[in-house]
Amino acid sequence: MPKAHVVASATDLNQGQSFSYAQLEPPSVLARFNPDGTLELWVPNQAPERCQAAIAKQAGMPPDKILIHSPLLGGFYGRHFLCETAVVSLQAIQLAKEIGRPVKVVWSRKDEFLRDAWRSMAAVRFRGGLDDKGIPIALEAASATEEPTGNQG
Repeated sequence: MPKAHVVASATDLNQGQSFSYAQLEPPSVLARFNPDGTLELWVPNQAPERCQAAIAKQAGMPPDKILIHSPLLGGFYGRHFLCETAVVSLQAIQLAKEIGRPVKVVWSRKDEFLRDAWRSMAAVRFRGGLDDKGIPIALEAASATEEPTGNQG
């Protein structure tokens, strides 16, 4: 930020695993087994391919037999198919398989908080540079955290 007239910086440190993800949308999924042997799911997610792989593993099926429909709204921030305690899709899959009909499962806020995974520890630093007219000309963000999958991010 050598050309910045003013540099502002802030650091946020989450020192413990004390925060729930607590997204606004309730965890939900609709699961349907089709006559051709495929499993179709309508599930909010941010990464359809990762979601498909996780659900294939949960269902004991090959990924090419799993069809994921991602709604335009929502996203679950990635944690609902990565955290074993908060897998609403597995409930819908098991119920749909048992009764042979499509099943929609929606958790209550109470269910959400009882099963939610805690956020990983994290440190994030932001710096921004402004020119002499107060116009942003630079932004830097650095973070040290762990993904729910255990991979370093």
